[in-house]
Amino acid sequence: MKFWIDITHPPHVLFFRPLIEEFEKVGIETVVTTRNEYQVDDLCKQFHIKFHSIGKHYGKYNIYKFYGLFIRVIQLSYFAHRYRFDLAISHGSPYQSISAYLLGIPSIFLNDYEHPPDHKISKRFATKIFLSNYIPNDIIKQKGFELKKVIKYSGLKEYVYIEDFIPNDQIYQQLKLRQKDILVTIRPPAMEAHYQSPESEKLFWAVLNYLIKKKTIKIIILTRRKKEKDRIYEFIGNTNGKLLIPSQVINGLNLIYHSDLVISGGGTMVREAVALGVPAYSIFRGPKGAVDRYLERNNKLFFIDEEKDIRKIKVIKKENIDFNFGDKLELKSFITNKILSLINFK
Repeated sequence: MKFWIDITHPPHVLFFRPLIEEFEKVGIETVVTTRNEYQVDDLCKQFHIKFHSIGKHYGKYNIYKFYGLFIRVIQLSYFAHRYRFDLAISHGSPYQSISAYLLGIPSIFLNDYEHPPDHKISKRFATKIFLSNYIPNDIIKQKGFELKKVIKYSGLKEYVYIEDFIPNDQIYQQLKLRQKDILVTIRPPAMEAHYQSPESEKLFWAVLNYLIKKKTIKIIILTRRKKEKDRIYEFIGNTNGKLLIPSQVINGLNLIYHSDLVISGGGTMVREAVALGVPAYSIFRGPKGAVDRYLERNNKLFFIDEEKDIRKIKVIKKENIDFNFGDKLELKSFITNKILSLINFK
């Protein structure tokens, strides 16, 4: 048996790594393709995942996105045609959904955010769709998903890969941090993503300007591109050592675990913080997903919707984390077993 996994964003490297290990335990060969963008390939190397790098990101404008979709579908189809895959799996890759459909390969499309426009493609071509049970059926139907295709899993997808996470203090030496400092980890808004919002970017600069004035604080910013790094340093100027933008790929979960709070313009990092018990704030200003609305209602995630909300951010040392996830750890087994049970489906 051969499974094909397509990875297009950094968080999905972490998500699929334990699933690949589970598949290989039962003798299934997994072949991974990546889109070389946002350090995806570097992360695969860090976690010793063999991969074939195919295609790239074509920018934020829709005409280029459409062209990039067309090109990468062709590239993936040509690649996959040689392998005779039994199953294709991705977390939000419309490229793979189309390619698998064209080649007659059953496909599974996982996601935890119901609003991206490219889901219109994937929900049409995917054979089965895995969604969080935090997304109600009425929203699923409203978004045009066929309920007969949908399989629900419990909780956050991030639970899949925190099971074997072991925190360590090496992050302090690696980034030259002091344990007495208040450590704030920030992920800027994705400037070229489908959910890019000028309001999110404006909030990011306002938050950064607010935090940089705080004492005994260290700000770690995880950028996606070098030009983001250059813009941030240009905006802030002399930070007196308060700001650090790592140039190397680091263990994001370990950084989050040791952070006192996390602020992000995207979704995955704040949900990782929630999963690890770290205070999480979102400056995302696109349509809120059902998962994030659930976390917000339960006071697990806090949204900064406008600049006046920035002062609500509690810049303090966090309390000790109770590193005990209980039944959350069953999610990896649930998804693995469900996928294996669907091997022969059409």
